[in-house]
Amino acid sequence: MGQLYVFGHKNPDTDAIAASIGYAALKTALGEPALPARLGEMNNETRFVLQYFNIPEPQLLTNIKTQVLDLDIDSAVCVTEDTSIRKAWGLMRAQSRKTLAVTDEKNTLLGVVTLSDITRNLIEVSERELLSQSKTTLKNIMETLCASVVAGAPGEEMTLGGVVIAAQRYDRIKGYVRSGDVVIANIPESIREAVLCGARLIVCTCGFFPAAEDVAFARERKCDVISTACDTYETAMLIRQSIPVSHVMSAKGLITVGLEEFKAEVAERMLKTRYRSYPVVDAENRVVGMISRYHLLSNGCKRAILVDHNEKNQTANGIEEAEILEIIDHHRLGDIQTNNPILMKNEPVGSTSTIVASLYEAHGVELAPHMAGLLLAAIVSDTLNFRSPTCTKTDIETAERLAAIADVQTGDLALKLLNAGSKLRGKTPDDIVTGDLKEYTAGKHKVGIAQVYSIDSESLTDMQDAIAERMRYFCEKGGYSLFVLLVTDLIRGGSHVLLAGEHTDIFYRAYGLAPSEGELFLKDVLSRKKQVLPLLMAQTEQH
Repeated sequence: MGQLYVFGHKNPDTDAIAASIGYAALKTALGEPALPARLGEMNNETRFVLQYFNIPEPQLLTNIKTQVLDLDIDSAVCVTEDTSIRKAWGLMRAQSRKTLAVTDEKNTLLGVVTLSDITRNLIEVSERELLSQSKTTLKNIMETLCASVVAGAPGEEMTLGGVVIAAQRYDRIKGYVRSGDVVIANIPESIREAVLCGARLIVCTCGFFPAAEDVAFARERKCDVISTACDTYETAMLIRQSIPVSHVMSAKGLITVGLEEFKAEVAERMLKTRYRSYPVVDAENRVVGMISRYHLLSNGCKRAILVDHNEKNQTANGIEEAEILEIIDHHRLGDIQTNNPILMKNEPVGSTSTIVASLYEAHGVELAPHMAGLLLAAIVSDTLNFRSPTCTKTDIETAERLAAIADVQTGDLALKLLNAGSKLRGKTPDDIVTGDLKEYTAGKHKVGIAQVYSIDSESLTDMQDAIAERMRYFCEKGGYSLFVLLVTDLIRGGSHVLLAGEHTDIFYRAYGLAPSEGELFLKDVLSRKKQVLPLLMAQTEQH
């Protein structure tokens, strides 16, 4: 099951962030772990609120497409470079795998070894040269043959030559055995002759142990001796399987899959290759799993709860790949579509955080003081300290209850919010134009409405030309028929209005105003949601 995220709209305000954090905490408390997220950069007011109540910023979610980390991939079965192919083969059978990851001590990927790698190399390489070429260890040989030490130190490094079976007369062995060779034998005369010829390792079969004087002779000539219960034929077959996986693994041109890669991109890449499975690695190239084509058939999508919005153009990119479980909002109903029935709680109140606070009470979950303070700040912000026409009796009563829990004076908090976020000076024209921009589809028109709150709107005059230029730019770039910027003056109790786009006439008709080049100030217009958008929607429906 994919991760559950709770997030508000793009260009998040304090209410969107607070509702995300508050509702994610509630879901987690109710036994359904959820992570709060944000879809964009936060404004100064919201940052202040989080710092004031000592709450960490929610993670940035650039999109909600399905990633590899959302899929139920296989765990990785890892081996080190010096693991014998016999042991690797045993792991494959025990774990029902056909591919193993080869890693170092830090779990960093070095290569992969497959069943076909093992069988192909055993067939293609001659038996005599195999141990020499692969640089296998005595430890691997002993593990493969279940052998015990007769003479020598198995922990020491050793260079081995070819493999020879002493099946001929002992006096003819010198024509076959070379210095450094491994000799398979269980006849005393053959063992002594092999040692004389410079053998590096004697493998005694059928449980045979040489006499003490022969063991001493081998030690003197620096030849190790081991004994196995396997017969000569079995030993000759098994000793090939003591070579390390480093000799057969694939390391060059290795195709890996990143943990954060998107499912669609991985599927496209897999179509161009024909491997059974692919190692999944993190940012440090450490192995975290294995993925095959059948994993892409699983759902594994992220799950989402939308707060403070319900329109597709305001939500996360890739939302069509996510499973929307709930919508908690206080705006008009938009165009979000879901595949299944969901819980939707939409109430005509001034803040989504008001609804979230009521859900804590409905579920009998106690609000912590810092969480109560966060939700209170969002209500104060979204209702303009209860002066907005969107504010309801429910908002006021909820705020009073939250203030008591948080032990916060609402008036003092409102003033701090005002000072933190309601100044134009220090903001760039782009900050003002896009900081709190929302898109709407109104009839055949695409409308953008941005809003910024100010206690120093006199500074708007100095910036007006630059702001107008950026509005025209974003209007053309975003394809808006109408772009409206509300600079809401909290001292005068109204909004300065700047317009851009080919259909500014929609706005003038909506308010019964004649087109004007001069300053446009709408007294008592404070709410985009209740005092601007409905009028524009009604006007576009008529034309």
